[in-house]
This record gives sequence, structure tokens and C-alpha cells, in this order.
Amino acid sequence: MWILGVTLAGFIVLFFFYRSFPVPHVKCMDLTNGEVQQHMAVVDTRDYQLSCQDGYDRAYCLPLSYLKRYVYEIPDQPIVLICSDSTERNLAARFLRRKGYEVVGYTLTEGSEECPCVPCIADK
Repeated sequence: MWILGVTLAGFIVLFFFYRSFPVPHVKCMDLTNGEVQQHMAVVDTRDYQLSCQDGYDRAYCLPLSYLKRYVYEIPDQPIVLICSDSTERNLAARFLRRKGYEVVGYTLTEGSEECPCVPCIADK
């Protein structure tokens, strides 16, 4: 019985780690000042309702829930993520790295002190 308890506790710790712990070597990037170069693919993982209101011209709009289905439509280039919060960033970056993509940066739209790079028009 204690083995079941330890196993369950291990799964719970992994669940929170996977969602909450930041992905290493992925830095905040500002999309407005030219920090994102032409050879980088920008992937917008926010919901369609948010990404259509303040979208980025070069972005591939793939909400997190559709990422698994359409991941192979993303070109094989370094990736910069546009996410609504840090949990979405962590999930998307880990998933894309597991599929062999290089995630180099991100920007968050929900009032974050961590990376306040892209204001969201929907919040105004």
C-alpha cells in the first residue's frame, strides 16, 4: 500500500514540476524591437480569441490544445513562443523540445513582471 502512495506522490510532484518549473535556456524576447530575426519561427499558443485581436504578423497561430495535432506545420527553425501565461509557456516549450524543435525565446501577454514584452489588446 505504501508503494502506491509513494508512486502517487511522485506523479503529483512530476505534474506540478512539468507545469510550473521554468524551461532552461528559454529567454524573454521583445517582439517589437527586432530581437526576433527572420530565421526564427514565431508560434502563438494563445487561444484564437486573444491571438486574433493582437496577432503578430509572422506568427503561426497554434493554440496549445491544437499544438499536438499541427506541430509538423511549424518549420524547422528556432522558435519564439507567444503565450498568455507562464504555465502555457512551460507546457508548449517542453512539448516542442520533445518533438525536436529548438525553443529559444518567449513573450508573455498577461501582465507579467517576468516578461512584460507584448501588451494584450484584449486586456485594455
